[in-house]
Order: sequence, then C-alpha cells, then structure tokens
Amino acid sequence: MGFKMQLQERSYGGKLFRPRPEIFVSDDKKLFVLATPWGPRKMAQVFIEKLSTELQDLTIDPDRTFFSLPLDTLSEQENRLRLALLSIHEDLREDFNGESLTSGLEIFCLFREEKRISWFQIGSPFVAILRGSQFLPLCHPLDLSFDHSTTTTLPPLPKELYGLSQHLSMTHGNFMQKRDDRLLFIARSYVPYETFQFQAREINLENLTQALSNENVDQPFWLGLLDVA
Repeated sequence: MGFKMQLQERSYGGKLFRPRPEIFVSDDKKLFVLATPWGPRKMAQVFIEKLSTELQDLTIDPDRTFFSLPLDTLSEQENRLRLALLSIHEDLREDFNGESLTSGLEIFCLFREEKRISWFQIGSPFVAILRGSQFLPLCHPLDLSFDHSTTTTLPPLPKELYGLSQHLSMTHGNFMQKRDDRLLFIARSYVPYETFQFQAREINLENLTQALSNENVDQPFWLGLLDVA
C-alpha cells in the first residue's frame, strides 16, 4: 500500500528568532520526523541520522539489550521507537552537552503501522488532526516565554528539550488514520484563539499565516500541513 506523507511548510520571522526544524521522511513513508535545534543545526541532523540507523538495526535485531525495558502498553514498533529515542538522548547528551549545556532539540516523531499512527514528542510544535470539518488538537505545549511574558513579546524559549538534561519527559499518543486526514503543526510560543475559528477543511498555509501574523506581528512561527493519507 502506498502512502503520501507529503508536507507543506512555511516560516514567518517576525522581529524575533525561531529556528526552522530539520525534516525527515523515510523512503517507505512510514517515519516522519521534525527536529528543531536550539543550538547547532548539526545536533538535529545527527539525531535524524542516528534515529534512522537505530530503527533499522532494531528491525534486524529486535532482541538488542537496552537500559530501559519495553512497555506492555505499547505496540512492538512503538517500543522500538521509544527505546531508540531513549538511547539516542543519552548519546546526544554526551556528544553535545558533556562539558556544558549548550544545545537541545524539540522533536516530533511519527510512525505509521498500516492505519495506526503513533507519535512521540518533546516540546513544540502544537499538533492537531484535521479530519473533514473537525479540528482535533492532539498536543499543545507552551514555552517559557509564554509563561513569563506580560505586555512585552519575549523571544521564544523552549520549556522541554531533548538531548540536554538527564530527565526526559516524552508525550506519546496514537490514532487510527481516516481518509484525507491531515496533521497541522504550529511551532509558536502560543496558539491564539483565532486559529480555532477555522473549519478544518478550510485551513491552509495562507489563511493560517495571515491569522497568526495579524494576532502578533512580532511573534515568529513555523507552520506545517502533513497529508498522512
């Protein structure tokens, strides 16, 4: 069965800085990755390379030993992805933050098993399913600038980063894909009320860019629309 896994994307700079994610889609269209680097872009590129290699190795040798045990609540492939993410997290901590804390990633990793779509996430972006007329938020992370800003727009500052500290908190979920499903990604310090006024089938990069920039012209963001059919 062929899959699309086609992404449309757009960045808006405003007066502040937000890094654009590194994007990866596997050749078989089953794995989709967003890795946003807060620090050298090389960290995101190394993460994607390691993840692709790790998942290939786990497919060949699923009985490899890890420092963390599989979870009974996850499928076999979800456990492989989770264990790979835990292992690479430690590698990146040592390689990029061994002597001092200098960089980290916000990541979103999606894997497809037939009609079942699973994901793991640390930090941004906001994610929603667009299904027919339905707008279904899956995850809405907030950053530190939203927590601490008052009347002044502060630069984006991630609250949770991958590959940085010993503690790692991952969000996980899954859903059964329906025909013509799309995933909406918004990497922004917060997602304003105006975004939720659209009918899901009407959403495109143009009207979202207009709505978000009108709400705060200084606030940078990155948008993505992923066709998962």
